[in-house]
Amino acid sequence: MGTMSLEQVLAEVQMLSQAEQQQLRDILDRWLRHDRPEDCLEAVLADAGLLRARRPWEGDTAPPTAFTPVAVRGQPVSETLIEERR
Repeated sequence: MGTMSLEQVLAEVQMLSQAEQQQLRDILDRWLRHDRPEDCLEAVLADAGLLRARRPWEGDTAPPTAFTPVAVRGQPVSETLIEERR
């Protein structure tokens, strides 16, 4: 088997389907990932149930739903805290 130049490899990759290109990207990402302990910490904590797995960031996500504050009787908490500090 002969060697292929980078240009030949890129030309072959362009002929792949979108799904195959995504598979290739996933494999390359896995190969190039650094397996330092600090890089794995988040996965270890998620596996232990101490941290929720992070969802991938998507730039076109919808804004959060409308926030409705909870009605509380009495004075505001900030005033209570100020009084207790005195």
